[in-house]
Parts: sequence; C-alpha cells; structure tokens
Amino acid sequence: LNININDDYFYLIADVLFLNENKINRHFSIIKLQDLTNLKKDAILAHEQARELEKLNQLKDRIFSIISHDLRGPLVNLSEVLKMISNDLITSEEFKSIAPTLSKDIIYTTDLLENILHWSRSQLKGFGIKKEFFTLRNLIINEINYHLPAASLKDINIIHDVFPGEMVYADMLMVQIVMRNILNNAIKFCNKNSEILITAAYNNNQTMLICISDNGVGIPEDILDKLFKDENVTTRGTANEKGTGLGLMVCKDFMKRNDGDITVTSKVGEGTKFYLTLPTEQ
Repeated sequence: LNININDDYFYLIADVLFLNENKINRHFSIIKLQDLTNLKKDAILAHEQARELEKLNQLKDRIFSIISHDLRGPLVNLSEVLKMISNDLITSEEFKSIAPTLSKDIIYTTDLLENILHWSRSQLKGFGIKKEFFTLRNLIINEINYHLPAASLKDINIIHDVFPGEMVYADMLMVQIVMRNILNNAIKFCNKNSEILITAAYNNNQTMLICISDNGVGIPEDILDKLFKDENVTTRGTANEKGTGLGLMVCKDFMKRNDGDITVTSKVGEGTKFYLTLPTEQ
C-alpha cells in the first residue's frame, strides 16, 4: 500500500488473517500491517545515489579523455615549436605566422585547465561553498575587462546595464567562473563587429535574473538540447576556436550548488541568450 499524507508517502504491507481455521467465517479477521517506509526510502535513496555515481564516473571518464587528447595536443605543439626555435629550424617570419595559432592554443588550454581544476576541487570531500552577499556589477565589470583582449581581436563590443548596489547571495568565485564561461562562449560564437549585452533585474521571488545575450551565429536546436547534459558537445567558434563543452556542465553544477539556475534560448543566425538566476536573500 502507498499512502500519501500531506505529500509524504508511507509504504505498508497488509495481510488479512481470518480467525477460524477453515477460513470460512469472514465476519472476524485480523489485519496485519507492516511499515516498510524506511526500507523503501532507503532503497530509493540508494538508487538515486547509484545513478548520480554513474553520471559522475562518466563525467570523470570524459575529463580524462579531454586531458589525454585536448590538453596534451596544444602542449605538444608548443613544445615542438620551442624545440625548433632553439635549434634555429624556423625563421622569425615563420614564427610570426604560427604565433596566432599558438596563442589560441594557449588560451584554450588555460581555460580548459581552469574548468577542470575548479570542477575537481568542487568534488572533493569537505569542499565548502562560501556564500556571501556581493555586488553583481563589480563582478561583471571585472569579467568584461578580463575578456577585452579576446573580444578586441574580433571587434566585439561587450556592454552591461547593471545598476550599482544590485546584490546576490552566492559563492562569488563560482559565479565568476560561470560568467567567465558564458562570456567566453559568447565571444567564441560571435562574428566580427558583434555585440554582447549583460543585464540584471530583480525578480519578485527574491532572486536576480541575469541575461547575457549576443547577436552571434546561434545554436542549432539539436545541440541546444544537449548543452547541459552529460554528452560530448564540441563546436568550433567563428574564428576556429576550440571547445569541449565541459565549461557549461561546470556552470550547471555551480548554479545548482548556489540554489540558482541556468537556461538558454537561441536561434540560428540571430544569437543566443543565457539566463542566470541567483538568490538575493540568505
């Protein structure tokens, strides 16, 4: 039997026992109830934990695959170029021609390492989320300044419409990593002379809604459905920038840990909008 009392479920086994030996007198009987609620809840919890562990192991396998391939490749290329320079095998003009590619590889490798390290750290036992009140505008300005060199290479204008004094309650480092990943993706999938706009507004339910919108190439619907799932989604940017899809999974995890949410809407050829929801109260 499943009994629902005030949205709380109780699980029982009921046995009906007749008093007489021939079991023909149905006027008198004993009903035996056995409460299996705790056993059932433990079984459900164990099943959920097993599913989470399986997802975690799949993600770990994916990260090791990224480390062995995506991380190793650029480092090997850089090492080979440095060897060639030290042995006078390439001229300064030849080095200038491959320098932009090396620069992109180094930026990609740095971002990838940062995501892996932050995610790995968050999975350690005893890792604590340091929630605090902080000014959203200051964090956003810092992240815009961080991305200016990459944006200027593609003549992308990043602007914000966030008022001073707008506060959220979350782990500031985690929110910074989320914002960094989203801005990085926006720049990656924008063409030259594009624009990225960041806005923030209070909701009625004690949350802040942050929107990062761009007028880039947009995301196809089949990829949009997989963005925050444990699936391998990799797409190169408009300037052939690399990607692993790991960053958005980190974003989803970090927003969930801060009682927030992340969603996305996009249309191919028109652009993409990422929405972040964060609490404004403790």
